[in-house]
Amino acid sequence: MSTLYKETPEHAASLIQTAIKHNVDQGINTLHELLDNILNTKRFESWKNVVPWLKALVTDGSSWDNFAKKVRDKDDSPFCGCVWTSDFVAYRCRTCATSPCMSLCAACFERGNHEGHDYNMFRSEAGGACDCGDPHVMLVSGFCSHHGPDRIKPQQLPNNFIASAKVVIERMIIAVFQILRYLSSQGLSYESAWEVTITPEVKDMLTFLHELVKLGSPIINIVSEFLLSETAYSNLQTCQGYSFLKDESSELYLFHRQTVHSLSKSIASMKDPQIPLGINPKIEFGDSRKYTRLIDELTFWIVRFDFCEPLILFVLNLLPNAEMKREFARAFIRHYARIACTLNESANSDPLTNRLAERVVHVSVQLFSNEEIALHLAQEEHLIEIFLISLYNVLHIYMDDSKTNPMDRHKYVSMTRGPRGRSHAYWPIASDFGNFLGHTSVALFFLSHEELLKPWVKLMIPFCGMELNHRAMERHIEYEPSNMLNHYYMVRETCASPLLCLLDVLHEPATVHYTKQLVRIFMEALNKFFDAIAFTGDLSHDQISFHYPLHRYISCLISNALKYQGARLEDFDISTTDAKKLIAHPLQIMTSMTEISNNMWVRNGLYIQTQALAYKQHLFSRFHIDADIFLIQMCVSILPAEYFVVTILNRFRIFATLALSDSAYQRLSKNLDRGHPDADKQPMMVEGALRLLINVLSNHHCLDISDEELMRREVVSLIACRPRTFSVLSDNISHCHDANQGMNRGLGGDILRKVVNEVAIKREARDAMEQTTYIMKPASWELYDPIFIDQRILYKRDVQEAFKNYHTNLLDTGTMEKSSVSITQAWPPYKDIRPVKSKYGDMLKVLRCDNLHSVIFLILQKFSTQHPFISETTLSLAIHLLSSALKVSESLPNTVDDTFKDIRLFNFWKSSNIWNKLTEDVVYEGSKTANPFSHVLRRRNHSAESDSGSSAADPPSTTDGGDSVELDSELPRCSFLMLLIKIYNTHTKSYFELPDDVFLARDLKPPSLKNSIINLLHYTASHSATIHNEICHISSSLKPQPTGDRNSQPTSNPQNEQAQLRRLRAKEAREAMMRKLQEDSKNFLKKSQQMSGQANDAEEADTDGDNKVERSPSYSCVICLEGHLPETKAETSSTAVLPSHTHEGSSVEESVASSSVVTVMEMDYGGGVSDDQEQMDTTSIIYDMNHITQKTSNNDFGLICFIQETTVLGRRRQVDERFSYESSGELRSCKDSANEWADLLKTASCNYSMEEMTNLAHTRGIHVSTCGHYVHQKCHDDYLHSIEQNDRLMYEESMLHGFTCPICRQMSNFILPVDVDTKLEDAWGVDTALLVMKIYKALYDNVPTYPEDMEQFFQSILRFNLHQFLMQLADENSKHPNRDNMSNLVKAIPASSSTRLFDKRLLKRKIPIKDIFHMYYAVARYQRECENVEIDESLARLRARLLVPSDPHTPVGPLPTFGSAVRSSDDIPVIFADPFSVLLQILPDVDIALGNFHFIFHLVFRLAYVKALVFVLRRFSDEERSAWTNPSITGNKCHDELRRLVHSLLTKLPNDFFKDDEQFPSSCGSDMFETQTVFSPLSVMSMVEDEMNEFLQLGALLQHHVFESTDADDPSTSIAPSPFDSHVEVYVKFLGLYNGDSTEFYLHQCFDIAKMDLLIKRWYNETKQCNSLSPSGTRQMAAFGLSRNWKLPKIISMPRKYNTFFQHYRKQTCMYCKHTPVQPTVCLVCGAMVCYKVDCMNGQHPDGGFTTTRHARDCGAGTSIFVIVNSAYVFVMRPRRVCIWGTLYLDENGEEDVGWKRGKPIFLKEQRLELLEKQWRRNLFDHVCKGWSAHNNAF
Repeated sequence: MSTLYKETPEHAASLIQTAIKHNVDQGINTLHELLDNILNTKRFESWKNVVPWLKALVTDGSSWDNFAKKVRDKDDSPFCGCVWTSDFVAYRCRTCATSPCMSLCAACFERGNHEGHDYNMFRSEAGGACDCGDPHVMLVSGFCSHHGPDRIKPQQLPNNFIASAKVVIERMIIAVFQILRYLSSQGLSYESAWEVTITPEVKDMLTFLHELVKLGSPIINIVSEFLLSETAYSNLQTCQGYSFLKDESSELYLFHRQTVHSLSKSIASMKDPQIPLGINPKIEFGDSRKYTRLIDELTFWIVRFDFCEPLILFVLNLLPNAEMKREFARAFIRHYARIACTLNESANSDPLTNRLAERVVHVSVQLFSNEEIALHLAQEEHLIEIFLISLYNVLHIYMDDSKTNPMDRHKYVSMTRGPRGRSHAYWPIASDFGNFLGHTSVALFFLSHEELLKPWVKLMIPFCGMELNHRAMERHIEYEPSNMLNHYYMVRETCASPLLCLLDVLHEPATVHYTKQLVRIFMEALNKFFDAIAFTGDLSHDQISFHYPLHRYISCLISNALKYQGARLEDFDISTTDAKKLIAHPLQIMTSMTEISNNMWVRNGLYIQTQALAYKQHLFSRFHIDADIFLIQMCVSILPAEYFVVTILNRFRIFATLALSDSAYQRLSKNLDRGHPDADKQPMMVEGALRLLINVLSNHHCLDISDEELMRREVVSLIACRPRTFSVLSDNISHCHDANQGMNRGLGGDILRKVVNEVAIKREARDAMEQTTYIMKPASWELYDPIFIDQRILYKRDVQEAFKNYHTNLLDTGTMEKSSVSITQAWPPYKDIRPVKSKYGDMLKVLRCDNLHSVIFLILQKFSTQHPFISETTLSLAIHLLSSALKVSESLPNTVDDTFKDIRLFNFWKSSNIWNKLTEDVVYEGSKTANPFSHVLRRRNHSAESDSGSSAADPPSTTDGGDSVELDSELPRCSFLMLLIKIYNTHTKSYFELPDDVFLARDLKPPSLKNSIINLLHYTASHSATIHNEICHISSSLKPQPTGDRNSQPTSNPQNEQAQLRRLRAKEAREAMMRKLQEDSKNFLKKSQQMSGQANDAEEADTDGDNKVERSPSYSCVICLEGHLPETKAETSSTAVLPSHTHEGSSVEESVASSSVVTVMEMDYGGGVSDDQEQMDTTSIIYDMNHITQKTSNNDFGLICFIQETTVLGRRRQVDERFSYESSGELRSCKDSANEWADLLKTASCNYSMEEMTNLAHTRGIHVSTCGHYVHQKCHDDYLHSIEQNDRLMYEESMLHGFTCPICRQMSNFILPVDVDTKLEDAWGVDTALLVMKIYKALYDNVPTYPEDMEQFFQSILRFNLHQFLMQLADENSKHPNRDNMSNLVKAIPASSSTRLFDKRLLKRKIPIKDIFHMYYAVARYQRECENVEIDESLARLRARLLVPSDPHTPVGPLPTFGSAVRSSDDIPVIFADPFSVLLQILPDVDIALGNFHFIFHLVFRLAYVKALVFVLRRFSDEERSAWTNPSITGNKCHDELRRLVHSLLTKLPNDFFKDDEQFPSSCGSDMFETQTVFSPLSVMSMVEDEMNEFLQLGALLQHHVFESTDADDPSTSIAPSPFDSHVEVYVKFLGLYNGDSTEFYLHQCFDIAKMDLLIKRWYNETKQCNSLSPSGTRQMAAFGLSRNWKLPKIISMPRKYNTFFQHYRKQTCMYCKHTPVQPTVCLVCGAMVCYKVDCMNGQHPDGGFTTTRHARDCGAGTSIFVIVNSAYVFVMRPRRVCIWGTLYLDENGEEDVGWKRGKPIFLKEQRLELLEKQWRRNLFDHVCKGWSAHNNAF
């Protein structure tokens, strides 16, 4: 066998295959002997070349790809079973799913038919597997074509095809088990073993084993059969059955024997879990140690090695085999209880625990999602008991003492103790238990076994009273735990989730007995809990816990039974004693919520506030506040109403607050504990008590209302605060959120969408980046419930915003006039309290009880005396309760239970009917008794005597203390009606009167103090004549008497009137002050804008006689405000306000000191302000602009700019459509054309450096933009140093990463010198190299070599920005192709403002063409003169070759004449040169004057025209060329001149010069030439104009900016264009090329035809001397510099559905490493796909860095746009930093899906794509994007 081992793997495998064909047994033995050498596990650490041997043996020496394809083709498994790990993108179709855990891989989803289904994409967190083909998890209709019963079954593989593969696979598995046993014997964990002991060869073998299993059912069946074979496992354990075990002296046998003993020791060391009381301890955990199959041992190793990923991936890939899945599930649950021990042991490390938990769920979810297997495991394998044991073992280590009182012996779960509190070790088991109970059959099995329910309920007792908080009274708590919501999540996952699963089952009347059984068991557990905490009937006021799951289970079960199962409240036998216990903790929580919002727990810090917010938060509200509210409602129906009211008053501690007299309050306050609310807190406590009462009586959320009504309440409560997106509504409604999680029969999206359409208006996005939101319909405000909103909304500001929106709606709809009720006067519109069905009991009896009536009376009495404890909000609540009590008493019989008469606090009501109490007069006086409500000394029924005005006093009464108090015969009397009328009269400054017919009076809206009292009095008067008469009597008695009798007038309080007057005056003073401040702010902003815009609004100075332009620029430093102003403006300027963005530099201080005009202005608030108003003074620093003097030199001024290198121009193409993402590299771009020109230039044996730089400027260059603000260099340095001090940044860092403009805060990184002279060192005092260094430092981290020719460098910058400016004009005009913004600019027509809404996100930045030109001009002059460098003779000859002897001199003087018109051998032929480049080269030789510019442009114009005409003539056919060679006289002068010019070209140039080159299409488009058969003079002239268009645009743009001129500036130099002129004619007239007024204009009219003959001949002779170019190259070079008709650059097109984009790119490979990326990322500029956040070349790329940063450098000079395929997010890459831009795709609701949280289908929003494209074209990312971060070339 050593001979075979020495052969190559392929040859040895073929020999073994031949041996097997001849003799199977002999061949198999030979294979085993060879594997003994290959898989020698004794020496596994020294394995070499194992995988190639195994691959060769498995494939019998053939190709692996062919073998894999054959096996896959024979895969007949009905299940997919594709396994993935975390961050894998999968699909979930709710339409096809029967289990909430169902998921599909991308391939199965794409092959299946899910059109129109409710599906979503999601990123897997813990991993998963594809369920396609499994009928227990999804519907058969959702299967793809490759899986399920209807799949096409392939033929079986031949028996001998995988015979050797079967042997190899078995030996590989045995080797894996032997290695695992060895690692266990060494005491190694999986983490340490995988990093240290496991060699790469072993890892490669495991990977190869995974690849084999993924081939499909043929391999899966082989592996499953071996793992499930009891015989095979028995042979291995007894060391027999295999050839390598025959020789007992061999090292393989000895090593295997050692591993068998190691296995026994490992199993014996396995810990058994603790079994809680109530569970049968005879569950056969001991039998789980006896393994009979390899699958049992494999499960043990999975648990032993902490669910190591290679093992679980291996076993999960086997689950498509049904028998394997069933048997592995049995083995898994036998080890499941020990997982809790494993989780606890790893609980000290958060990352380890989280990874372990995710892997546990990864396995369990594949097993428990199958209902058939789950039910079998519950019935036969005791899985429910195992779950309870596991939960107990992960929770019992967290137990802590309750300590609510000295007798408390309760223990609760504490997650805040020690590091284990952050581990969350419980959640995988809780999650599995919830998924397990999600099956209906399993839930019914669970409910039908009381012996299972009781241990489960007992397990929840420690959750009661968790996270007990003690109110800090002396000082702030020392430690605020960081895991504030851990307990909430624990309750949700461990308690709430199983409840929701059970409620899915308990929705039929037939299952009501299960509910009664559960309630009984929970009540028993609850009594045990109360016994443990030593409950005596009252709870501490300074302790609070928000977690009582036993209470909430009872609440939710009874609520569900009453609503769905036809039960009644009395069916559950809840006694009064039980109700008193049940209500204690919910009331304690409600009281504490009010105290926390009232800042009474402020010393407990953020910890208690976070818990209070979570109590109402949508994730937890259903199991917390909603359940507690219903529990209180249920107890109200059971308890006496008098007792409930007293309990409320007691819990809120407001007995003393409601004391009648101040003396009684002072006496009672002395005996109160220190935790009692302070005086400033008591108003909120009274208000909180009344809010709770109304909420309990009016909240039907958990009662018998429809699902639509419930959803309507939730939606209104959210939209009332502010506009909401559909996803926010869905996520913040607990029922919808639970339904989305698949937890229960929740209210899904259909009901939500229906309700939203009913109550809300869909507001479409107003710009590209906004999302679609919903706002309230005006009619929907009738559903506005302030009490429910206060329960639902977390923050007070949102509650206040809802009320503000309600008031605004009243004004908008005309419900009230603007001046009728202000927002401060309006009351919330409380909803009427409606009766409930009898099955819920009688909750409204509270409205009929004496205690509540007395509380309302006392509140009215105290408010009438303006008591500080009673606010107007409290009054509104009290009046609402009074109104509801009247309505309820009218509709329901008023029954009084005298059994509980002893718990009434108020014994002075004569009648029990609230209608009778309205007229009862209560005469009261303070007493010395401790009872705050025993001050009522007598009562009198005022009936007929009141009509006569007489009053009789009852005999004196006796107080509770026994002291007799003598009363006057006339004591103050008061009733409900009198208090209401008094309050009305006092606060409305008027006297109440009933209308003549109260029955016709309508309710006044909106609710306010005035309107509510009027409505209530009208209502009561219309229902009783007695009450009507009483109201009339009280009203008349309170009016002033006309006789002047002081006794008959209503008493008034002079002090109250004075206080009201003072408040009114103070209010008026505040309003006047705010108006003054607003005016001052507006003036300040206006003056600041004027100062910042001076540079843009400056007027031009007059030109001198020689037409030289000498302008005096008008701008000032934005920091020190000193600047250069024209004399006319400096004299007229008065003052300027100092901008807010000033630094503490000396320049500002000196300016302030020298101006000496600092003034202090007093704010005059004007008329109507009272004398007691406090005057407020403010100072404003004003600078006299007359003091600002012109500095001796303006050269130290600079323009704040941002420079960046960009290749946007190089992305232009000659088609106007976006190119497809599927064919991104097929279209020819400007960059490609430039590369071709560059190759041609290199072949010409002449000096082409300037042309090369010009060619580069078309594709890549330095873009300069500015915000328009100027600054001194010194001031700027001081500003940056101040930033350095404040932000701890170095000066170089601020310049390197950019700085913000001190005024507008826009990003900048360069100061461009302005007003430079011809010598560069006079500007900034630096040389040219230093200026270039500043540019390079702003652009590059590693400064490259400086350019050799500075003039060419700056010319390229100028040329690039001119092209960029033209492109920006075209971009602004992209939606209006018939409008030319450039011609409008020349005509001085303002550009039309865009109406596109998203344009507000396109920052308007300017390109400083003028300043760039002056910089180029200064550099060129400096290089030619100041450095004493001789003028380039080639440039001189170029100028001479453009001239003819008859050409005049320039207006300023002649051009320098160096050399002659004879071309040197190194000179590039003129006809090859770029005309505009020639123009820029010649301009520095003359002074900057408009006449000089016109003259030089005319010279270059002739060259451009000849080049354009030659290019057009190349399209002529031979016949056309012959016809134009012999022109005939037509009589049309223009046509004849053109024919003469064409004739000159055709006769002087050879025919080869006019051949066509298809690869260089014309600017006017190839279609035009193809359709042109006969070239008329008009068509030729039109084509020439198209070719000349860009040249003329560049010239006009340069003249407009440099000379700041338009056609309207100097009519003498040009003819004003006609409105009917063409664009070209406008340019020509503007550039001074044509001064005629002919109705027909053509370009050849701009020059003398006779001169052109000489020039054409001269230029052609130059081309003949250039022998290095071929005729084709000569023709192509002659077209250099002409318009190419480049369209606007565009990013790649995106499909409408993102799923199409995702499916296309998920299988593509990276353009660098050629592998499928883990995180694919696509460049939106070029369409290439690269790897995300990884160096996929492993440092082999010469540029280094991560792939995305490297591609950004290659594609866009460091700037590029990428989309992450697996999240649809777009991020922008810049050379030094990166930021998230957003997403181009929105869902059907017009919303972003952050991180695919919802995963719904998303669709392209064209406006966002257009916005992104415009920002890219205009280089605006640095200015409009936020959230930048440095990437350091590693992103």
